[in-house]
Amino acid sequence: MGQPVSQVDTYGLAKVGSAVTGSAAGFAEAYSSVAGVLAASGALDGWSSGPALTGAAHAWGAFLAQLAAQVERTGADLTRSADEFRAADAAAGNRITVAGHSPVAQ
Repeated sequence: MGQPVSQVDTYGLAKVGSAVTGSAAGFAEAYSSVAGVLAASGALDGWSSGPALTGAAHAWGAFLAQLAAQVERTGADLTRSADEFRAADAAAGNRITVAGHSPVAQ
């Protein structure tokens, strides 16, 4: 178990989340642009290994699509975490103000 975190750079966390999400979109776009080239199409007709190679190409494509989706979810989770940290900080500050005290300036 790690040490407790006493401070989170919410803007940095959101920036990383956006970058991760963007990379997932770029990855999916890059794969989509060459997906047709990766499959051998009719070039494998008549070869005994053709169905296995076609199946492997489809499985690889499905894996890469799933990987891109997972990376995109991770980026969204990082961004959501930053938003939740900010909301929690704001709520804590509001509770202090409502109780009749102003937050301590740091």
